[in-house]
Amino acid sequence: MNKFAKWTISGAMALSLVAPITFQPSTTASAFVWKDTGEAAPKGKFATVYSSTSMKKKLGTIKLGTSFMTTYVGKKWTKLKYKGQTGYILSKELTYYAERANPYDSAVTISKRLTKKINALKAAEAEGDIQKIVEELYPTLEKSVKDMKEELSREGLTKSQIAKFKKESYNPAEKQANRMKKMVQAWDLYTKAAYNMIDFKYTEAREQVDLANKLVNESKKVNTYNKKFTAAVNKKMKDMERRFSYSTFDELAYDFSDPKMIQLTGKEKDVFNKKHSNGIKSTKYTSYTHIFNFNNGNYFNKEDDSKRFKKLTFTMTAGEYWKNKKQDVENLAEVFVNGTVNSKMYVLDSTKKSVKVTVDLTKIHTGRATVIYLIGSLDRDVIISDIRVYR
Repeated sequence: MNKFAKWTISGAMALSLVAPITFQPSTTASAFVWKDTGEAAPKGKFATVYSSTSMKKKLGTIKLGTSFMTTYVGKKWTKLKYKGQTGYILSKELTYYAERANPYDSAVTISKRLTKKINALKAAEAEGDIQKIVEELYPTLEKSVKDMKEELSREGLTKSQIAKFKKESYNPAEKQANRMKKMVQAWDLYTKAAYNMIDFKYTEAREQVDLANKLVNESKKVNTYNKKFTAAVNKKMKDMERRFSYSTFDELAYDFSDPKMIQLTGKEKDVFNKKHSNGIKSTKYTSYTHIFNFNNGNYFNKEDDSKRFKKLTFTMTAGEYWKNKKQDVENLAEVFVNGTVNSKMYVLDSTKKSVKVTVDLTKIHTGRATVIYLIGSLDRDVIISDIRVYR
């Protein structure tokens, strides 16, 4: 295909020679997909060229029947060079045509692109990277399959050429897309269900998870997947079921995080060389900081007991900083639970490996939230991990 797509503003005579066509937006003309749409001719005898899409300044007009080269085509705006300046024209004011590349050469280009997408999807499957497949690889593969199908229906390709492209790229790509279709649909349902759980919409979440599980099981019956991919899917299914009982800190971090705390990555170690995850650790010294601040609203709905968290659990331990320290430290860190009936202080010192904390969130003072403070030697590496909030 030419470096630029050639477009024209045409009248009735031009329409008798050039059929209007539409496009799929792209930053490069080589990626355009053209097809006949039978759209009407543009209205008016000229098109206005603007200096920007704000339409505040006009650069001039282009008369009916004048041809010009574009540098970008979008759904609303067409970009071009006009008298040495960058100009913009409303795309709806234009009728378009493009000189097509040789049908075989065009099919070769799309076929190679399709093969690359197949290989990329296979690589992600081998790594169990479902997120990348769902968000990036599957949508682009699905689109490329449609592009190739359209390309194979064009005039100019022989039956043997069509058969060659189907065998080399189209059929394998279509097979991969079909293998992943229900898995992608299921992943989308899991994502929606997770948001519904945060809003305590358990009925909707239950329906979405059940449907997603059904899609996964149906797909497993007729398709074989890489071990890592299967393991990742199975883990997701278990995680979604578990969320009906409790949520982890990682899943709710946007609600509970404090800027003075660092979210754990799973690589952080305590004084006993044990790695920790699903939690936070202290940063530089401060007199006190919130571990969590359960604001009212979603978490403590007094009118509906089903729409509230019931219990919070976590473990408090000393970080690596203490590995080479010989002195005993009294009150290395203290956790104070405020806002509940019978507020309590939990103390971690150098005689303990860890302290497990359980907070009854149903015993909330009227009109107050539960604020959990971490106080003590915060500059000395305190880890709060395995945080769970039960529903």
